Amino acid sequence: MKHSDMRATRGLFLVSVVLVPVLAFAQRVVIEPEAFDRAAQVVEVTLHDPAPTHAVVRGSDGRIHPAHSKQSGHFQFLVEAQKAGETLTFDIVAGSQAVNDQVVVNQGEKAIHVSSDGQRMLSYQSAITSDLRSGIDPIYYRSGYLHPIFTPAGKIVTDDYGERNTHQHGIWTAWSRTEFQGRSPNFWDPKPGTGRIEFDRV
Repeated sequence: MKHSDMRATRGLFLVSVVLVPVLAFAQRVVIEPEAFDRAAQVVEVTLHDPAPTHAVVRGSDGRIHPAHSKQSGHFQFLVEAQKAGETLTFDIVAGSQAVNDQVVVNQGEKAIHVSSDGQRMLSYQSAITSDLRSGIDPIYYRSGYLHPIFTPAGKIVTDDYGERNTHQHGIWTAWSRTEFQGRSPNFWDPKPGTGRIEFDRV
């Protein structure tokens, strides 16, 4: 089978493929081999009627890959890697809402929250939180980092605006040595006031 379309998009391969009916409840996707290794291929498929409302992707090894529904009958899924000369086969099968939505992302007023099977996993701080302890110098205020992060048992394993290290936040990026317009802002230590990190947009 041949790809009907393949193009690079933001560093990812977007692959549209032709589907072959396998059973009444499944349709097969075959990604033909290439002469080079590929990674992070976004596969986009349109299912034959009657298309399921929810679907999952089953690899030839039995592994299940959640599928993202763009619209009715149109799905996307990610192929992490394909070695040169390797043919990959996947079956698109009807799945339940619970399987299709194992990982849920919700954008709140001040954070983007990620949960799995109804259990919180982590939050990405998209705004300066309003419940900071008193005495924190506003120069330390920032957004754009992961906190809190939870273990499978629900325990928080990150900290924010620590007592001894107010400038550290959960999982964050520092960029202590940068150059911009002839200046050298320091985003690790905001105290000198040369750099500040703030969330922009999704």
